Amino acid sequence: HVSRDQLSRLTGYSGLRDEDADSHPAHWPPLEASPLPWPTVGAYVALGVGPSWLMCDALFLQVPWFETTQPEGIAIAAWLGTAFNCGNAAILALLLAYRVAGEGAAGRAWVDEACIGLMICVTVAGLGVAAGTWSLTRDGRSVALLALGVVAGGVGALRLTTLMPWLLRCDPRLISAAVLGGALADALAACVSLVQQPGGRRLFSPSAFFLVALAMALPSLAAFAHVRRTGLGLRPQGAAAKRPPLSPYLSRASFVLEDGGAAAEMHSCTSSAPAAAPAPAAAS
Repeated sequence: HVSRDQLSRLTGYSGLRDEDADSHPAHWPPLEASPLPWPTVGAYVALGVGPSWLMCDALFLQVPWFETTQPEGIAIAAWLGTAFNCGNAAILALLLAYRVAGEGAAGRAWVDEACIGLMICVTVAGLGVAAGTWSLTRDGRSVALLALGVVAGGVGALRLTTLMPWLLRCDPRLISAAVLGGALADALAACVSLVQQPGGRRLFSPSAFFLVALAMALPSLAAFAHVRRTGLGLRPQGAAAKRPPLSPYLSRASFVLEDGGAAAEMHSCTSSAPAAAPAPAAAS
């Protein structure tokens, strides 16, 4: 018998059974690989633009303009914020989709991938609709803007719950690239808004601004389709089965918890270290 801390030091893992490590990509150890090609990094940067907060930020960056043109006046920011929060109901739809897909990891991976494609399409379509309908009102309410706010909030809520788990299938270095894509798009949209000056000179309309944001999101659709078709940056399906042992001195280790986890027992531990050479016979 060994303690949990001793086993953690020996294996480099804490509370994880070796046979369970295959169940989720998050448990796979880093793979030794050559430097990533720049086209691969660029594809994931572009992919990260669509399933991001770009649509939410684009709407909020135009609030100074909306405050003088929409019936809500200076309260339009509060109304948009409420609409964004209503979009969090998309998480309930995601949980229902997981339930329908089943408990297996394959079903969840399919749902995540489908949601990512849907989020990109919704972002592209939503920005296009915003360019043509942002000024539409009914009964003293900016119905188009508020509806787009709910949709944009749903995309933002699903970003962390679907994109991040799906990215665990990729080379770990590409997770940062995808997150960088969304951040760069938000920064670029802010720079375009600074040039536009929606609360000042108003050099061009919100419609033109939304079309610029749409142009930023379009490459995300192509990048996602390319990654799905070619498997660019994705780990092989058998990566978990071919991964190295947990430790060079252990071929297999498992926890058997007793009394609420008070003890741990190591099974089938075999040392890969070479046996010590026998001592030479004493000289007669």
